[in-house]
Amino acid sequence: MRPAVAYVRVSSLEQKETGYSPDAQKRLLWSHAKENGFDVEETFEDNETAGKAGRKNFERMVEYIRQNDIKHVLAEKTDRIYRNFRDYGTLDDLVTQNDLNVHLIKEGVVINKNNTSHEKFIHGIKTLMAKNFLDNLSEEVQKGFGEKLERGEYPGKAPIGYKNVEDPQTKHSVIVIDPDNKDLAVRLFELYASGQYSLLGLIEQVGKENLTTRLPGHRRLTKTSVDRLLRQPFYYGTFYWKGKLYKGSHTALIAFDLWKQVQEVLEGRGCKPKGRVRGYNAIPFVFKNLLICGECGRMV
Repeated sequence: MRPAVAYVRVSSLEQKETGYSPDAQKRLLWSHAKENGFDVEETFEDNETAGKAGRKNFERMVEYIRQNDIKHVLAEKTDRIYRNFRDYGTLDDLVTQNDLNVHLIKEGVVINKNNTSHEKFIHGIKTLMAKNFLDNLSEEVQKGFGEKLERGEYPGKAPIGYKNVEDPQTKHSVIVIDPDNKDLAVRLFELYASGQYSLLGLIEQVGKENLTTRLPGHRRLTKTSVDRLLRQPFYYGTFYWKGKLYKGSHTALIAFDLWKQVQEVLEGRGCKPKGRVRGYNAIPFVFKNLLICGECGRMV
């Protein structure tokens, strides 16, 4: 039995859109190994895009080959084992210097240092084709991503008060109001706009009103998470993505005027001393908004 390793790769996009699973590759490689006298010592699997070098388990496989003087790698085909030039160069060095044999099962090809110039040329062309496929796929993904943004579809995880669901018709992920937590989100804005609560006081108050009992995924409110929530324009119907403001297709939970009032309180411009019954800045202070914390950058 000849010692070998097997390498399996499927991108998340392929699994999602085509149902192409790594198990099918494993069955092929193990069957080939059994029929051809290979002892597969390790199987390395990457379930991430190969669009850039640095795949975790690919690198582990290379290190394992070097440390254990493995001479055979089994892979389904060219675009499974590498789809970028750095990975191609890494294995080519092992082929040249360590007598590595790369078995591409479906192509019926073995890449080794004894290949003719024509065989190396064909293999190089296949590598370029795989790279071209990846580049084209990336372009299409980015184009679709841009179209989604222009339609007002937020591409991230829904904030508190909303949830991600699958559209039964398009099968695409959409964001809808979460009936379990919409009142919590609205109440946070309403209470904080009054100027009577610090962030900790705000968390305490919504807790007393039993609005935090149905938060998803064991989430809990913290000063940081509430501060981030109150600054999100998502709640009045827009959102930022990479510095650009988009009109969202989701339903707004609050009016723009309420959101703006909250921003003024956050920045210390909407705090009226007479209206403050608790929290900070209860009396006029000449040095207000002058001192900045050297640790976190916030106003003292």
